[in-house]
Amino acid sequence: MKALVTGATGFIGSHLVDVLLERNWEVRAMARRSSAFDNLENAGGAETVLGDVRDPDSLRSAAKGADAVFHCAALVGEWGAPRDYHEINVTGIRNMIDAARAAGVARFIHVSSVAVHGNEGHRDTTEDAPIRKSGVLYNDSKAEAETLLWAAHEQGRIRATAIRPVMVWGPRDRVYFPKMINALRHRMFVYIGSPGNIVGLAHARNVADIIARAAESDAAIGQAFTAADGCRTTVRDIVEALCAELNLPRPFLTLPYRLARAIGAASEAVGHAMNRKTAPLMTKMGMELMGNNLWFSIEKARRVLGFEPQRRFPDHLPEFLEWYSRNS
Repeated sequence: MKALVTGATGFIGSHLVDVLLERNWEVRAMARRSSAFDNLENAGGAETVLGDVRDPDSLRSAAKGADAVFHCAALVGEWGAPRDYHEINVTGIRNMIDAARAAGVARFIHVSSVAVHGNEGHRDTTEDAPIRKSGVLYNDSKAEAETLLWAAHEQGRIRATAIRPVMVWGPRDRVYFPKMINALRHRMFVYIGSPGNIVGLAHARNVADIIARAAESDAAIGQAFTAADGCRTTVRDIVEALCAELNLPRPFLTLPYRLARAIGAASEAVGHAMNRKTAPLMTKMGMELMGNNLWFSIEKARRVLGFEPQRRFPDHLPEFLEWYSRNS
């Protein structure tokens, strides 16, 4: 079986390339010319090609001969221009669907996000929760992308599966845990709402495992699956583990959620008005992720795909910290 992996040098994409090669797939790893291919240094068996989801011609060429498209390419995070989110996450998946259809690709596995359900009020939430917009650029672009995916599936243009990771962590994470570590080191970290809020964590290898299993299962066609570690890890659990491992002082301040979210929204407005290229310290998305329970069920992945998380927090935190010490 031959796979085309878009966004192959990214966090999830690079782990997926590793897992697919281990499962004896032929892998074509696609990334933009500006991407660093360092994450693929251990994926010597992969064919690398240049491509951009905003360039339909490059996608048609990359998709030729593939049995499955694994669409990992996306603009991820709490900061960026609205036009970029739309061009990459929304128009990008439309272009990739068109290319897959033209090439006769049998399967289309889209890496979506639980962000399609919004960031507030999740306790054992399942895949049946509605897709909705929440006013956060990233979330809304992923919701639009999934809407396009399911429309194409219902029209018979592709045979689709959506994988919705929660907060992804592990080696090659350059955003989530590193940002927390930086705030802790500079004594700028504060809890939002409650230190006991449940954080949805998904180790990148667990996410890649679910994606690969879904591609190999006919029962996954037309289905969405949450990708998570299956643990009720709290914000306090993460912070105290990081502080213990890195010998950092523990934070003790807590900011009320509604106040923090209002500050985040105001900071975003000022940042956009000033055309800032980097995110402000507090954003609406960041405050929502820290200030709410984000506990999602993985029972469907267990039942349909035979998935069981192999990497969990805090057991595999040293693995991440070893990588982080070499790459920060």
